[in-house]
Amino acid sequence: MALLPNRNLFDGTKSPKPTTAEMKTAWATMRDFLAALLGTDSDDKPGARVALGVSSVEEVQAGKSVFAVATGTGDALVVALTPTLLALVDGMELHVRCPASNGTTAPTLKVDALDPLPIVGGDGGPLVANAYRTNWPAVFRYRKAIGAASAAFELLNPVPVIAGAAPPVRQTVLSGSVDANGYANFLSAGSGLNVSVVASSTPLELTAANGTSDRKAAVSANQTIGVTANATNYLYADIASDGTAIFGATTVAPVYQYGGAGSSASGAFVFNYGRMTQTVGNGSAAVASSRVYIGEAVAGASSVTNVVSYALNGRYKSAPVSFTTSTQYAFSHNIGVPVENLVPNLFVKQGGDASYTPITSSYDTIAPNTYPCWTQNAATRTSISTRSGTGGYWIGGNGVASGTIIVAVQRGW
Repeated sequence: MALLPNRNLFDGTKSPKPTTAEMKTAWATMRDFLAALLGTDSDDKPGARVALGVSSVEEVQAGKSVFAVATGTGDALVVALTPTLLALVDGMELHVRCPASNGTTAPTLKVDALDPLPIVGGDGGPLVANAYRTNWPAVFRYRKAIGAASAAFELLNPVPVIAGAAPPVRQTVLSGSVDANGYANFLSAGSGLNVSVVASSTPLELTAANGTSDRKAAVSANQTIGVTANATNYLYADIASDGTAIFGATTVAPVYQYGGAGSSASGAFVFNYGRMTQTVGNGSAAVASSRVYIGEAVAGASSVTNVVSYALNGRYKSAPVSFTTSTQYAFSHNIGVPVENLVPNLFVKQGGDASYTPITSSYDTIAPNTYPCWTQNAATRTSISTRSGTGGYWIGGNGVASGTIIVAVQRGW
């Protein structure tokens, strides 16, 4: 190890004046110091840059000093930079491509040989699950310890839940387990007065709207919801600010309305789809909430007798059904909102037609000949019925006595 000679040998302040031998020794020591620090070859610029932790022009242009493809897991990111980072500076930003989604609210990031640090939101709070996802680019800013807050990396990406990135459909179950026909089946009767939420094989993704913001949750572990005996139970998930879903059930049917005030009645859920806001009553006030209803369960005295998983994304389309005259056909859309919030469509195809035709009327061979195709008083939160007339359905001015029908239903908001 070489130490720098004293400064007064060079600045003229040494007394008595340095001898020639002392100056030679000082310059030799200076040479050994620089050689130990930077090497002995002035052409070895990469080696000198590595020693000083300085990037070349090419490396800066390629982003190697600030960008890396992370390894590790989604909850424990590991980054290797070129050149190796020796210390973090407050405000330093790193651009990282993530290997996987974060599944917890407290992931970490380790840079080179430095200690791993927690990753937090831009506000310093915990992240939500899936704040970044597989192969997503992410920007992390180092924040030194401030007061009681420890050093951490702040995720600067817009976070799906907190930053309000809009989901494809609001206030719904976005994704979950489905049957062979594509219909939701993530709920099933459990033991006793319990309903099972199946999420381990296919994660359940939920979104709850409240004004201009949305909260989103991704549930990847099976859950159990207790229900009330001898009642129809409406199953829901409350989504916390960190993306955690808390499941529950109530015998109070949710209310969907275009406008107006919420209800302070205990357990009363009111969703105003004109403004996309929601409240839940606590007995004295209507409190803003982030709740989404996911299904229904009918319970007897000691067990669950029927379970309905609400349709994904508030949409339903039936398989083709053969029809004949004077017959009622029921379809389980399972969208879970009152009839007046539904937009049903009926499509008919007779033999020889190349495609389906949207219609609104059935046909009766007895006056008045045509009438609405939807069966009166037969639509509910989960089903709708159509009835063919004595002459079948009315297409283009003609009665069609046989063929196939398809029913498609979606929410009106």
